[in-house]
Amino acid sequence: MARGKTSLAALKKGSTWGTIVQCGALDGFRLNTSGLTGGKEVVPDDSMTGNGYGDTPIIGQEVHTGTVSTTFRYGGNCDYMLAAIMGTAGTPTNVETSLEYTHVLSFESRLGDFFTYCERKGAAVQVWEYASAMISRLVIEITGRGPATLDMDLIAGAMIDDDSSTNSKSNFASVTIPTPIVPIFLGDCRVWINTQGGAALDSGDVIYPNLIRITVDRKLSEDWRANTSIGRQVSQPTETGDVEVFLQLGFPEYTANTYRGWVDDGTEQKATIFITSAAADLTGADSGDVWHEYDIDFPRLIGWERPDNSISGPERIEDGVTFRCIAPSAAPTGMNATGPFECTVRNQVSTNLLA
Repeated sequence: MARGKTSLAALKKGSTWGTIVQCGALDGFRLNTSGLTGGKEVVPDDSMTGNGYGDTPIIGQEVHTGTVSTTFRYGGNCDYMLAAIMGTAGTPTNVETSLEYTHVLSFESRLGDFFTYCERKGAAVQVWEYASAMISRLVIEITGRGPATLDMDLIAGAMIDDDSSTNSKSNFASVTIPTPIVPIFLGDCRVWINTQGGAALDSGDVIYPNLIRITVDRKLSEDWRANTSIGRQVSQPTETGDVEVFLQLGFPEYTANTYRGWVDDGTEQKATIFITSAAADLTGADSGDVWHEYDIDFPRLIGWERPDNSISGPERIEDGVTFRCIAPSAAPTGMNATGPFECTVRNQVSTNLLA
């Protein structure tokens, strides 16, 4: 019997759209849910055949779309997922010999990174193998008492589910998940914010949101092109417009008009969100006795949606703000970021995350 609890997913960077790559050690991640749907379109043949009951349907072109959700972790390939939608990772810097490395993730102007994506349905029932897939939209949400989540909207090409291809059940047995698989919580995060043209951020700029949501939307297309090398599966998606990035911050109670004012008067901000496993006291085999971190700089924030300070009953009134994250004309004081945001990842991976 196939149970979601015993399922496993994996992804591996590809080099040619439509060509399957074998997933293996350190390519896995834990699924929360998967909503990929679609397949080969069944097209009715409505031509005049002389048969009043119609003719055999035609099997048409193929695409799979949907949302795949995981827990946002220090390991578990979450760093690769973020790099895959941003587009540039670069050569890491060794900050502690053979132990810790930093990777600077930045936005590629036009996304071209894709991967083979696989889901093992249950413990040993079947592996569904998607030859090539791209992340169209990614949402990281850190809120409440529970762990943070990472949701990916995927566009994928041909799928094979008959154990006849590269990622068969026997081959998929080699898939492992990079550690630490420890989730991220709000208590692992530090948020600083001040005016975009002001001094470098420091501890005097701290704020304490109870919701952090980062949304990256690449606006990828679903196109079919004349290409016999990939047949009737969807062609490699391209962007139909510029990338859109949003940062939403929520607060448990309304105490002042600060965030509404930022939207109403157009005051631009800059911010940094620092996420560290030090807050989780990760030590021992699961962390390798090293720190794992995400340091995310937002160099230019434009107030986009004012808070909804509505009164829904006797409970406290909530507050918050949503920013559009755009590229500055130059990096502000104290930052190097020149895109919508820049993320420095600290982990134990010694190679380019997108290599």
